[in-house]
Amino acid sequence: MGASQSSLPANQYQYKPLENSDIRLITILPAKSIEDNILIRIAHVTLLAPQQHEPTSGMSFRDVAKDLPPGWIVREALDGRLVFYNPTPNRGEESRWTWVSPPTFTTWPQPCRPYSDHKYEALSYVWGSSPRKTAIAYVTTDSSATPDQSTTILAELIIRPNLADAIRHLRYQDRERTIWIDAISINQSDVAERDEQVTRMSDIYRLAYRVVVWLGPRTQDSKHALNTLEYLGKQVVISTDNFRMPAPDAAEPTWYSPKERLPYDPKTWRAIGKLFSRDWFERLWVIQEIKLARDAIVCCGSDQVKWSCIRNGIFTLFAKEDTNPHVSRIRLELTNRLFWPANVNNPISFVIINAFTSIKCQDKRDRIYGFLGLFYPDFRSKIDPDYRSPAEHVFRDFVVAHIKHFQRLELLCACFLQPATPGTPSWVPEFSGPAEASFRLLGYFAAGYSCSWFEFDAPNILRVTGRECTTVTRLTRPIEGKDERTLVETIRRFEPSDLDTAQPYITGESFRTAYAKSLAHNWLQERYPDRTSYQTEERWASQDSAKALFGEHAKTPLGKGILLSAIERRTVASIRNRPYMVTKEGYIGFGPPAAKLGDIVCILLGCSHPMLLRPQLDNKYLVVGSCFIYGLHDAIGLLGPLPSPWRAQVFKDSIGLRSVHRFFNPDTNTLSDEDPRLEPLDESWERVADVQRTGNDPYLFQRFKNKLTGEVINSDPRLTPEALKARGVDLKEFSLI
Repeated sequence: MGASQSSLPANQYQYKPLENSDIRLITILPAKSIEDNILIRIAHVTLLAPQQHEPTSGMSFRDVAKDLPPGWIVREALDGRLVFYNPTPNRGEESRWTWVSPPTFTTWPQPCRPYSDHKYEALSYVWGSSPRKTAIAYVTTDSSATPDQSTTILAELIIRPNLADAIRHLRYQDRERTIWIDAISINQSDVAERDEQVTRMSDIYRLAYRVVVWLGPRTQDSKHALNTLEYLGKQVVISTDNFRMPAPDAAEPTWYSPKERLPYDPKTWRAIGKLFSRDWFERLWVIQEIKLARDAIVCCGSDQVKWSCIRNGIFTLFAKEDTNPHVSRIRLELTNRLFWPANVNNPISFVIINAFTSIKCQDKRDRIYGFLGLFYPDFRSKIDPDYRSPAEHVFRDFVVAHIKHFQRLELLCACFLQPATPGTPSWVPEFSGPAEASFRLLGYFAAGYSCSWFEFDAPNILRVTGRECTTVTRLTRPIEGKDERTLVETIRRFEPSDLDTAQPYITGESFRTAYAKSLAHNWLQERYPDRTSYQTEERWASQDSAKALFGEHAKTPLGKGILLSAIERRTVASIRNRPYMVTKEGYIGFGPPAAKLGDIVCILLGCSHPMLLRPQLDNKYLVVGSCFIYGLHDAIGLLGPLPSPWRAQVFKDSIGLRSVHRFFNPDTNTLSDEDPRLEPLDESWERVADVQRTGNDPYLFQRFKNKLTGEVINSDPRLTPEALKARGVDLKEFSLI
């Protein structure tokens, strides 16, 4: 071992308590060789979170869009820049997106991100699964110390090999580097300090001038993968409402299109797949760390690229109709969902449910605490991290706090009767389920814009109000398959024998149409009119392709290589591990993996999905999981079917989530917020127009104001238990255990 690798005499480093608003920043001293000893300084500095800065003009993005000259379109890119488009240019000019605003328009001032008085970076990396701590960092107080000096060493600090590897690669040869590193900056043996510092993680990463992502050492093809994703990301602009367009300066202006095949060879696809298989893409804490970053770089060995390019590349790959088997669709979908930029106005249920599957963490409690920085401040203040409390209590208390704050049962939709944490009630999600059991908050609208009516009986009973609709009488095995091809073949085998001969469905439609809508979870153009890429009901029900999921064409064996369309891929993913169910009244749909005969389908107030419950002794119930039952969507289970020809349609809200349900009459071409099944609002209530979502809102909501008291609520006052009972709805209380 050379002199640069020698052990230096030192005592174990002793942490000093942090005071008030202090954090610890680590200064990494320079070294000429990667093998040199690691020398660091540790300093306590005060970190105060400044007030959020708004655009100096006070204009919102919507104001900008309204003030554009005729014919112009504007989108807000993920990095905050505005990109403009004039689809009707002057003769001879090419229609292209541009960063330059129209000549008659004053450019929108960019909002200022808050920053700290202390310029520092924050490290995002993987601790490593091995508990071994064999590496040593030497703590010094001398800025001129060198790696082989012992006279200036204050103490030694034992660190994990992964961190030592990161520091050795990230330190500079000629200057210091100041960085916040969780494993060193937090005294991991002090539980009280961990509890307190976890609540500050959002400020620490948000106020860092840059987040440094460490993927690990360089491999033979990692540089090629990074360069490929970087180049792809530079060709595309993605807006905050998930609209893809060519970058104004794109060298490959067609690559943004989902239909455009990328000219990558197998070597390139393998390199990308291996990069996405690195542990960093599976670690829970990195989600918060990268989402909160004002700027970020991705480092792999000595190679580095901007995170914004990698992110754009990930999102573009996910949108492609044609990828390569070397890049797992499941991994790509997970990566796409995890790293969509943070929006403090996102509903908390959307943030946590869409991110918990297949994500690794060493402490189960971090499945809650690791997301605190992404929560709206009002709700975040109600969660006090306590690493002395068992995981089952942390999960339960989080769900209760969520229900109380938002008046919704949204998190019940993520429950599956397969608890891995002993002592967890069935109404509390495990927050660690497999990817195929994941749940997406989408437009089922089973309970309309109702709020939840509940009572929590400690320690583990949740009393909720709803209606028992039907009972499961027939059930298949869960639809399983290791890949899309196997899943398609399995779905074909489950086709009902009376697909084209059965009596009309409960809704009055043909059974074939009802089955087609059930398979697709009704993600069709008639329901989502602004999604022109979605198939129409007629087109989807025809199933006339070689990849048909049912019908005559499904009897033809699949060819060697199948390439599913977007709706086919979405359908296969959504019913994976779910059984096909038939109920006593003839409803059909897909249920949770643990469904059994005799389970009851219920509509619970404040819950967007029909829920499957299992009766127990003493009028108690287990939550089996959420289900899609065609004919019990759009509050039909509470209010009955919509009068003909009305239909419910789903639109984007102010931040791009598809959570706005409106009612369309094709005969009169009328689109209304008012449900035609409900009586007019009482004179004391009025609907609040032009609602902007905040992080204090549930996923599904509308605002109503009491004109007498000034009270504003996020649910329809005509859907209270009293109002529904007055309509003759048979509501009951369910004690969930």
